[in-house]
Amino acid sequence: MGILILTLIPLMFISNVQSAFIAFFFMRIGFAGVLLFVDLTITAIIDADELTTGIRREASNYGINTFISRFSTILMFISINSVFNPIG
Repeated sequence: MGILILTLIPLMFISNVQSAFIAFFFMRIGFAGVLLFVDLTITAIIDADELTTGIRREASNYGINTFISRFSTILMFISINSVFNPIG
């Protein structure tokens, strides 16, 4: 996540297409980490929960994860609508 944040900073100062391609080339490392981070975190939580309770409840953990990701998608569309609606 830190690498992704650091590679997003140059996007504020880009003025041409070549610089954007270079910045996006380095951003791929951070994006790959973000994609893997969620699955690694959920599996660690599932294992810790099983050790604590003695029951595997992975379906409920994945269900909560899906609910949060769908809810964040809805919030994203609402924010896009609130930004672009006033400007036409």
